[in-house]
Amino acid sequence: LPEPPDAAGNRPQPGYDPLGVRVGAFVLYPSLSAAVAYDSNVFARQSNVEDDLSLTLRPAIRLSIDHPSRTISLSADSEIRRYAELTRQNDEQYRADAQADFNLGDQSGIA
Repeated sequence: LPEPPDAAGNRPQPGYDPLGVRVGAFVLYPSLSAAVAYDSNVFARQSNVEDDLSLTLRPAIRLSIDHPSRTISLSADSEIRRYAELTRQNDEQYRADAQADFNLGDQSGIA
């Protein structure tokens, strides 16, 4: 079951919520985060241990429309990790998601 809109983490917080960029009827929410990590034993071995430094980028984008009779949300994100020396361990992961809710009238709808 979905959480109610006023549950902690779901309720609007105007001072902190992202503003987004209006694109026609949609609002675009881009984001980018980065992390640097040091792993003292990349392959989790007992012996012949190899260490390395990695950079992980997480670009994401969400496109949504909020209307009293419909809510549509499209999102895509990726995680791109690059190692300084162990470049054969570089990897990428991608994900896309779509959700839609249509209000058809008194207490009926399609999700």
